[in-house]
This record gives sequence, C-alpha cells and structure tokens, in this order.
Amino acid sequence: MHLPRFHNRGLLNKKITREMRIIPVIDILDGKVVHAIRGQRNAYQPITSSLSHCSQPDNILQGFLGLYPFEIFYIADLNAIMNKGNNVAVIKKLITKYPRYIFWLDAGANIFGTSPSMTNLVPIIGSETNITMMELADIRKEHNDIVLSLDFRDKRLLGNTSLLESTREWPENIILMNLDRVGTGSGYDRKLLNNFLSTYRDHNVFIAGGIHKLSELLELKHYGVSGVLLATALHRGEVTEQDLITLQEA
Repeated sequence: MHLPRFHNRGLLNKKITREMRIIPVIDILDGKVVHAIRGQRNAYQPITSSLSHCSQPDNILQGFLGLYPFEIFYIADLNAIMNKGNNVAVIKKLITKYPRYIFWLDAGANIFGTSPSMTNLVPIIGSETNITMMELADIRKEHNDIVLSLDFRDKRLLGNTSLLESTREWPENIILMNLDRVGTGSGYDRKLLNNFLSTYRDHNVFIAGGIHKLSELLELKHYGVSGVLLATALHRGEVTEQDLITLQEA
C-alpha cells in the first residue's frame, strides 16, 4: 500500500541521552483533552488540571510549557484509535502553532491515512492495532522515524505476540505501555520493565502507565530508561517543576 511520507528530518533520532526525557501526554477525544484511566476510553472525561483553566489542547500544552521546557509531546487521537472520527484539524493546528517542538502521534491503525504530514510529527505504531512483523517492516521501508508502542493489558501484549519474538524490524524507540496503570498513580510495572530490559537491550525504552512521583523517576533513570510518558502526575501537581529540575540534575 502507498504510505504518505512524514517529513520529520530525523528529529526523532536525535541522540537520546541519559538525561531521561519526560514526555507530557495529551489525550484528545472529541476535540478536548481527557483524563485517560486504565485505557477505558469510552469512560474518559475532560481533564481537570492544575496547569490550565480548561481542557482545550492548546491551553493544556501551554500549561505544560509553563511548568517546564519540555521538548517532546505525545498526542493520542482517541477518536481515530476507536474508529470514531478523528481530531486531525485540531492536531494539525496545534502542531503548526508549535514548530519548535516534536510531537509523537498515536492515531490508531490508519495513522498514515488520516494524520497530517508535518515536519515535527513522528508517527507511533501501537501493537494494539494488530500490526504484524511484515507490516512493520513495510512501514519502516517508507518511514525510518517511527515509534513502536508495545501495549500491555492484564499482563499480556495487545496485538500480535510475534512482535516480541524478534527485534529485527523494531525502530530505535520503544514505548512500554501498561494500560491497566494509565492514570491511576499506582506506580509503574516493575516486573514488566525488568523482564523487558533483561531481554531487549538495544533500544531506547520509554515507560508509560502509573508513574506519579520523583522517587520513581529517579529509579527509572538509574535503570537507564530513556524517557517517561506523564500526564496525571503533572496535572495533579504530584510531579513538580522542582522535581523535574532535580531529575535533570541527578
């Protein structure tokens, strides 16, 4: 199939350093930012945030930037992921307004058909789309700069487990997503991470789901994790500006 090119000029593959990146998450449903909890998307409600007076994506992004000079943002187009329309216009407007920042975008199985082609946008391929290793290989022929999200629920990979049998077609950057812990503040899945790191050592690993305090971030940095996706902890003020500075200096 024909895949439109994402002209991101290698932005994703800027060397990921051991400073460990914090990547704020912006989950968009029906044009508004919502609070993602346990991957139960039909129950998501507009976010209530200490960083913004409303749930509009632009306001939320400004709130994040007012907290800390983040460089990368993760956007989930939940409508597209659930096959209930999309938020292309909203997302394109946001990304166009902030050309200095990199945006990782998860828009479900049809990401290359519905997403805007922007110089600062990097597509995420989620395992929950049931992508096969062969399909991933075909995508990587056209798009070197992608992120693979390995999505777990109930201790199992969502999608084709064959993705775990070989890393030959994996991109450099991998998200390890525990959907059961998203938005809960229950802590990250240590067993999942330890099992992953003991088996797969040659990729940049980004953790998502449950992280809510500085001590966990410091622990993850010690393990050599390349980055952490955060939303709830930032909105609730559980991870503060000083925490982020402390993490950078550690």
